Amino acid sequence: MRDKRTGNISLVVIICLLINVGGRYIAEFLNLPVWMDSFGTVLAAYTFGPFCGAVVGASANVISGIFTNPVSYIYAITSIAIGIATGVLARRGWMKDLFGVLTCSVVVTMVSIVVSTPLNLIFYDGDCGNIWGDGVYEYLREIGIPKLLASLVGEFYVDFLDKVITMMFLFGMIRMVRRMRGERLNRISGLDEAAALEPGGQEQSEEKETGDGKEAPEQDRGEKEKEQEAPQENTTQQDEVWQNEKLQKTPQQDTSKSEEKPGRAGVNNSRKKKKKGTVRRLLFLATVATGYCLYGNNVEVQASR
Repeated sequence: MRDKRTGNISLVVIICLLINVGGRYIAEFLNLPVWMDSFGTVLAAYTFGPFCGAVVGASANVISGIFTNPVSYIYAITSIAIGIATGVLARRGWMKDLFGVLTCSVVVTMVSIVVSTPLNLIFYDGDCGNIWGDGVYEYLREIGIPKLLASLVGEFYVDFLDKVITMMFLFGMIRMVRRMRGERLNRISGLDEAAALEPGGQEQSEEKETGDGKEAPEQDRGEKEKEQEAPQENTTQQDEVWQNEKLQKTPQQDTSKSEEKPGRAGVNNSRKKKKKGTVRRLLFLATVATGYCLYGNNVEVQASR
C-alpha cells in the first residue's frame, strides 16, 4: 500500500511540474498578462501540504532556469513562499467556499509581491519580467512615481490576476472532483440497496456470513418457513384491530394538525406577497425617479439651446 501511495504522489508531482513549466511557456509565447506557472504549486500544496507545494514550485523554477533563463533559480524563493502560504491556508479551511478562495488569492498575491519586488529591483532594475507589468512600471516612472512603489504596482498588476485565476480554477476543480465522488458513492449505495431488495438477497447474505456454502436440509427450511408465516398472521390480525380502533377515535387531533399547517402556510404566503409588493413599489419608485431625472435633463438641455 505504501509503494502504491508513493507512486501516486510521484505521478501527481510530475504532472504539477509539467503544468507549471508548460503554463509559463504558453504565457511567455502569447505575451499574456499572467504568469500561469503556479497552478501546479497550489494544487500540490492543497493536496499534499505546504512542503510538497514548496518542492514543486522550486523544482519548476529550477527546470526553467536550466532551459530558459538562469535568473529563474533565484525566483524559486517566490514559488516556495506561494506553496507554503497556500498549504497553510488550505489546512485552515480557507478553500471551502468562494469567499475563502478569493481571500486566499489576495493573501498569496501579497506574499508573492513582497518576495518578488526586492528580486526585481536587484536583477531587473524594477521590471517584473512580464511585458504588461513592465509597461505599468515604465509608465509610473515617467510620471515621477518612486522606483519601489512603481515596481510594487507593476508586480501587483500581473500577480493579482494570475493568482485569482489560479485559485478559482483550483476551486472549480475541487468542486468537480467532490461532485464526482458523491455521484459514485450514491451509485454504489443504490446498487447495494437493489441487491438487498432482491428475493434471494437475504439467503445469499446468510450463506456468505456462514462461509460454508452448503445447502440447508429441506426439513429445516420447512420449519423456518412455518416460523416466518406464524408472525405474519399475527401481524395481520394486529393491523386489523389497530385500524378498527383508529376509525372509532374522534378525528379532533387530526383536524387540529391539519388546521395548523394551512395557517403556517398562509402566514408564509402573506409574507412572500408583502415582500413582492415592496419590491414592486421600489421598482416603480426607481423608474419614476429615473424618468423624472431624464425629463429634467432634457428640459435643461432645451433651455440651454
